[in-house]
Amino acid sequence: MKKTLLQTMHSLMIAAVMLCGAFGFTTSHAFAEPSPPYASDKPNTNVDIRPVEVFDVTKGKVVKKIPYTPEIQKETISILKSIDGLVTSLKIDPKKGIALRIPVDPAVQLNHSFFKDQVSDAFIFLARAEKPYMLLFTRDNKPVLVHFKHDVQPLVNLLQIQDLIDGQNGQNAKAAKEKH
Repeated sequence: MKKTLLQTMHSLMIAAVMLCGAFGFTTSHAFAEPSPPYASDKPNTNVDIRPVEVFDVTKGKVVKKIPYTPEIQKETISILKSIDGLVTSLKIDPKKGIALRIPVDPAVQLNHSFFKDQVSDAFIFLARAEKPYMLLFTRDNKPVLVHFKHDVQPLVNLLQIQDLIDGQNGQNAKAAKEKH
């Protein structure tokens, strides 16, 4: 049975709320004050930025926290700049995989036809044999799932999480890279 757009959006909202709760995150405070487009291109030297969190979907918890660095910021901005479309056919109920919650500080303004808002957190999903995708929230707390073109392997290497991906999902990153 084919899902209607409303059913798909409902499933996405439920999955987004569950994920945010697992990260201890409420989207009502997700967005920073306005900043110029791609303000985060300049390295942030603020040592009080939240860490990157690695969430193991199978275990249902954050398994690793990694200090946010200018290198991670640069890779995250590259991923955000490479967004190339909405995820339209995806089962929103991951059973396995890794989800990354990456702070974007300062917030970045995106101006795509399907997403015109600031981003202060990026949720990147890495799952077996699937193209990576990212969950973003609008200021109205509406979730938006997007595809991106940028290779995730440099970010995986920076975060030193290949072992978590391999242990969780076999050859996740390799399969995802091959799909690009």
